[in-house]
Amino acid sequence: MGLVLVGILTGFYWTFVGLMILIAAIWAALSLNWIAFDVREQTYARRDSVVGHMKGSFQELEALFVLAETGLSVGRTVSLGRSVIYRLVLQWHGMSLPSIILEQDYRSLSLGAPLGSAAGHTLQTAERYAKSLGVPLVNHTHVSVSNPV
Repeated sequence: MGLVLVGILTGFYWTFVGLMILIAAIWAALSLNWIAFDVREQTYARRDSVVGHMKGSFQELEALFVLAETGLSVGRTVSLGRSVIYRLVLQWHGMSLPSIILEQDYRSLSLGAPLGSAAGHTLQTAERYAKSLGVPLVNHTHVSVSNPV
């Protein structure tokens, strides 16, 4: 009898844990921000936890910014210098929608190096995005900007 009770309680426990994991996964999926571009139709589809799901035209886009943020050297970027995060941030005309980060790139800089000295790959990627979207590219990698969105 005691062994059966332990089995039943264990089954309830694992069912509860499974449901909690499922709820967490659904919550994470609904919180995910994404944007998809249709270059042929010149449209985008965006899902954001703030504004919900919306579609629009490339004409609503104002500019693509390349921003840099300095931080502590941790994780894979440990060095004697400093770490920098380069971000591609897309902005809408008149800030009609919140800006969205398209990509991030983590790099290490040696001591005394200019902030934008390791931004080459990020700038190449940004040029391809800007050309495809038909928006101007604004390079702000010379100044550290935290929390661009």
